[in-house]
Amino acid sequence: MVLLEAMTLGKPIIATDIAGNRGLLRGEYGRLVENSIEGLANGMKAFLRGEPSMGSFSPEEYGAQALRQFRSVITSVPFIVAGRADGLGERLNAMVNAVLLSRLTGLPFRYHWRNSVIDDAANFSANAKAGTGVIVGHAIEPEREVFDSSFINSFSLPALEKGAYVEIQEKDLTAEKLIHGADARHLKGWLAPRLHLDEFLAPSLIKSPEFDLCWAFDQIRFTPTVQAMVTQGRQVPLPLKTAALHLRSGDVFYGDYRKRVYYTYKGLSLPIAKAIIARLQRDGYSILLFGQDGWVLNYLKEASGAILAYDLLPPGEHSNVQRAIFEIVLMSRCKTIIAGSSGFAKLASWIGGKTVQVGFKLFKHLEQFELSREDLAQNAADYPPLQAAFAYWFSYFYSRGHLTVEQSLSLVERAYELDPENQLYAIVIAALRFTPTGYLRREFDAESSNRERSPEFV
Repeated sequence: MVLLEAMTLGKPIIATDIAGNRGLLRGEYGRLVENSIEGLANGMKAFLRGEPSMGSFSPEEYGAQALRQFRSVITSVPFIVAGRADGLGERLNAMVNAVLLSRLTGLPFRYHWRNSVIDDAANFSANAKAGTGVIVGHAIEPEREVFDSSFINSFSLPALEKGAYVEIQEKDLTAEKLIHGADARHLKGWLAPRLHLDEFLAPSLIKSPEFDLCWAFDQIRFTPTVQAMVTQGRQVPLPLKTAALHLRSGDVFYGDYRKRVYYTYKGLSLPIAKAIIARLQRDGYSILLFGQDGWVLNYLKEASGAILAYDLLPPGEHSNVQRAIFEIVLMSRCKTIIAGSSGFAKLASWIGGKTVQVGFKLFKHLEQFELSREDLAQNAADYPPLQAAFAYWFSYFYSRGHLTVEQSLSLVERAYELDPENQLYAIVIAALRFTPTGYLRREFDAESSNRERSPEFV
């Protein structure tokens, strides 16, 4: 009660870092110090030096939050659950959203983690023999290798009962709407979305001072070794004007996903990556490269002098998830982030309070076509075949509708020569040959990437 009274009166607070104080102050409303005489003395010295020790506290908001929490105990309320089963980035995006939704609505947070190790490197190793170098698969590891045991014991759901949880899709949501909606549909909980919450929540929640995605990320308790990578990612020195360039590889280039038209949005071709780097360097940026394909990263490092995020890792052996968390936090500190469609880059942008720039939108259609044409004429023979194939396809895909049929055919046929197992290319070639004015027309939005669809042609 003493701390609450001080917070209400706006008094500076210095308190020892123990469970009760930590839970109340949350690192926002007072200075937590080591639980010792020396710790208290250092805290008082910091106060005398004028260092801030308290953020803005609203008794009204605190009371409303306490009421919501009390209601959740005495009534049947739905859980807010993070339960995605895809890559690490999207899983953590949903978890960050679930934690923040819990904070904003007072509904209890839970998560479900599928303990399956996904290693795409094993799935496309045969194609990778074409000279791609080291490839790292999705950083999905067993739950106890990712999260602290206390976090697991407090929030993990061993299973999600079929039909009992539905992903949030409605707009203008409030706590009341979530409670009433779950009750009407007989749900146990809502699955947090992977997209930004401002697409779903009522303006009053979006504008709340408690709407803080970085705070939500920091509430996730990782194992000590993974948590150490969060700390390292925040401490590595970076040039003041650093641009992060995230180059997807893996399944988009070497697995079956390369045969699905809407996955084109996830990658960046080598010619366009080089053009982006050149533009950023002209604007005075230092370039920090993130990605999975060792050959591509080292090629661009040698060609441009860019820095590899991998090279900034602390010494020693690191698991996929340790490396991924380090790189996500490191990326969040960059002044600008450029990527294809990537949950990894999206999470970094949330933590850092930035917006991801989509790589293929940085150049106009025909400018992109000319950049790719010139680069491939000089360098295609030096690229791994599947990287070169994607570059030809990428050039066609983002210039379609602005090229002649002959230009389109030339690009896709060259891609097919380099990747003859890719049925997508064969279908597009057939459409172009038998429809004189044909070109791949459908614009696949972000949601279509979750559904199996065949490309449409006119």
